[in-house]
Amino acid sequence: MSMSVRAAALLALIFLVFPGAAPSVAQPVALRTIVQAEMPARPNGLAVDAADRIWLALQGSPPSLGMVDARACAVSADCAPTEFALDEDATPRFVAVSRRDGSVWVTATVADGGRVYRFDPATERLDRYDTPGQDPYDIAVDSRGVVWFTDLAEGTINSIRAGRVREV
Repeated sequence: MSMSVRAAALLALIFLVFPGAAPSVAQPVALRTIVQAEMPARPNGLAVDAADRIWLALQGSPPSLGMVDARACAVSADCAPTEFALDEDATPRFVAVSRRDGSVWVTATVADGGRVYRFDPATERLDRYDTPGQDPYDIAVDSRGVVWFTDLAEGTINSIRAGRVREV
């Protein structure tokens, strides 16, 4: 008996013994726009923190990290972002928020390489890190505070750990 036939037989047995384990079929849902907010710059990536602030990678002039109060935006359409400027030559890509300390991380490309920024909302301090590749793209922060990001051009996954990244 081949592996695929055995796997199918095992799944069928599981679904017979545990009927609730059968995969469900997704029901159609009506999607609607709750808030449609115009931005002063082209928003690329976004993340929401524990305080219901929406953090945006804004590709404008100057490029910036934007912050919108999600509650105010949804209730009273007050969606204008507070902007924190990045380097003039940066093109911000994606944003992630650390559950551990609330810091906000942004990937960006520049003419001579890539950068990752760390923003501390409490102090409004912005730290900049050069990346080993040319095109840092998506980003996430794990439960230990380790920052993970992909590099689109290099085809790599990279991480930033305390003491392991050269700060510029």
